[in-house]
Amino acid sequence: MTKVPGTLVTIGTIFSAHGLKGEVKIRLFHHDQHRLESLRTLFLVSADEEQPHPVTIQSIRYLKQIPIVRFFEISTRTEAEYLRGSALMVLEKDMITLADDEYFCHDLLGATVYDRTNKEYGVVTEILETGSNDVLAVVGKEGEVLVPFLKSVIVQLDKDRHRLIIDPLPGLFEGDED
Repeated sequence: MTKVPGTLVTIGTIFSAHGLKGEVKIRLFHHDQHRLESLRTLFLVSADEEQPHPVTIQSIRYLKQIPIVRFFEISTRTEAEYLRGSALMVLEKDMITLADDEYFCHDLLGATVYDRTNKEYGVVTEILETGSNDVLAVVGKEGEVLVPFLKSVIVQLDKDRHRLIIDPLPGLFEGDED
């Protein structure tokens, strides 16, 4: 078992093998697909494992803006196919610095959603990429409600308390018709 020297944060997933030499295609949770270039060591957790294991980036290239990565530890397509669906993680200390109005997915997922009057709506369970803007899936008493991730809706994220404050659009939640 590998001892991880700090807290890990998921930054993406491996979604397929590429080629015959063990390369993988990566989906990052950040708009800067070149983010990996500043890293050397990543940690992988596959679907059937609980413990992360370190991998070292050997090379990175891009195919239509999709990072294709080769790790020193992976040399065949069969090994790369085994990694499909694996979480791609970095040490928290290696995370990039964001602007005040930017958030990491891990900061939003699991956050309890409230409005300015402290009315609770539910918990963020998923972040959907729609093209024009992201959408938060919020599950609460009303079931799942899709909340647009827009500056006009998102007021504040309190990372310490894991609370997301919103100004819900009229009619978004039942009983909020004003």
